[in-house]
Amino acid sequence: TIYFAPIKATLPVLLSTSKPAYTKEALRDRCEGVVRVHVKIGAGGKVSDPQVLQGLGCGLDFQALKSVMEWQFRPGQLDGKAIAVVAWVEVSFRLP
Repeated sequence: TIYFAPIKATLPVLLSTSKPAYTKEALRDRCEGVVRVHVKIGAGGKVSDPQVLQGLGCGLDFQALKSVMEWQFRPGQLDGKAIAVVAWVEVSFRLP
């Protein structure tokens, strides 16, 4: 039998986002939906290494990556120290 000790870590908290831009192609083709992005949230709260897990096409995947790179987080903590974590986030695209 294997027992795992519970990890007493806090999760990162999203502090600010930036709105992704719609591309002309996406507007023309009326693309809407969600782009899922895998990210690393560093101990300083900055995003790095974004990778699209589920995209929409129409140029929106690139816009989602650009937007996520500007997001700011309060980093997760373990034993009172900021830690880097990996997560996935969703960027929504809705036509006006």
